[in-house]
Amino acid sequence: MRDKEETKQKIINAVGKIIEKDGFDKIGINAIAKKAGVDKVLIYRYFGGLDNLLNEYVMQEDLVKRLIEEFKAVDIVGKESFIKSTTDFYIKELRDLRANKKYQEILLWELLEKNSITIKIAEIREQLSTELFEKLNCAIKNTNIDIPSLNNILIGGIIYQVLRSRHVDQFAGLKYNHESGWQRLEDTIHLLIKTIAEVIFKN
Repeated sequence: MRDKEETKQKIINAVGKIIEKDGFDKIGINAIAKKAGVDKVLIYRYFGGLDNLLNEYVMQEDLVKRLIEEFKAVDIVGKESFIKSTTDFYIKELRDLRANKKYQEILLWELLEKNSITIKIAEIREQLSTELFEKLNCAIKNTNIDIPSLNNILIGGIIYQVLRSRHVDQFAGLKYNHESGWQRLEDTIHLLIKTIAEVIFKN
């Protein structure tokens, strides 16, 4: 049983190595088997085929899923904890996405292709996000702030900035090739959350 699990993880890791180097375009059973150093029969035996293997790989690499689960475990009591928790959430998303090229490739794949796996990813995230927003609504109450829309703007901005930085050194004067540019983004995330919190908790 241990050897089986080790082999399965080796196969999943091989998927990640190919995606990190070449993206999803180069993914195939033969390429994965070669990279993992296993017979392709084992991929069918352990995963049933390419789609199930890719699904398992994506679930392991889905940073947003993990971040949401972590955030849901945080207690939000009042303005200061709201500011800290939400700021930490979005800055961690920015830093993790910058550091993880494999996850960048997953997001690009989702943007460019609609298939059974990307649909399933979206459905899981939607469910988790709904639970997260319910938690936030219970914590803040009586506000006209559209939390889901605010989240979409922040997450969308973070994803765009990171993916854009793969091809250009700066955008609108913001330098992607220097850590000071990313620090400016983090500072602005904090400012936005703090400003929103002032509106939410003004009473």
